[in-house]
Amino acid sequence: SNELSYGIERLVNAQEMHRLARTNVLSGLPSRLQFEEEIAALAASDARGTVLLININRFDEISSAYGNAAAVGLMRHIAQRLRSVVAESMLLAHVGVGRFAVFLPAHGTQTAAEFIHETAVPMLQGAYQVKEHKIWCTINAGAASLPDDGTTADELLVKAWDALAAARDLDLRFGQYDRAADRVVARQISLEVE
Repeated sequence: SNELSYGIERLVNAQEMHRLARTNVLSGLPSRLQFEEEIAALAASDARGTVLLININRFDEISSAYGNAAAVGLMRHIAQRLRSVVAESMLLAHVGVGRFAVFLPAHGTQTAAEFIHETAVPMLQGAYQVKEHKIWCTINAGAASLPDDGTTADELLVKAWDALAAARDLDLRFGQYDRAADRVVARQISLEVE
């Protein structure tokens, strides 16, 4: 019957939407939703490791200078390069515009700082040929630890972003979230409020 085929079609579309939500349409990488679910599962199994947030600097400027299509092309190039360096034991996701997340398990061969300096920076920084454009990119990265700094992707990405921003202010490529420093900052703010 017509009604039945309509029902099946709707079901297929719903499943497709669900799958798409777990994939970033622009880069084909797992989405933030997928990353959140995977981190939740890791936290539940008492896994230890590091969430790295990698930011492509001035992505919005690149987008307005070269156009949207070039920006999407660039994101795909970056996703491909990232895919080539991220080992099976790690997670990789596209979590925002020009932002990628990697989970490094605690027992990995590289520390977070080593992964950024020895692998990510040489692989991702530099020139990309996107159609007729040559686009230069630099990156910044921040890291936060599971479970010490948080047990959800949201908590960990926020803290990794704080670490990234603090590092960038010091002209550094990479920052590790520092709980002690954060408490000092929090205390400073609460004192100012008083």
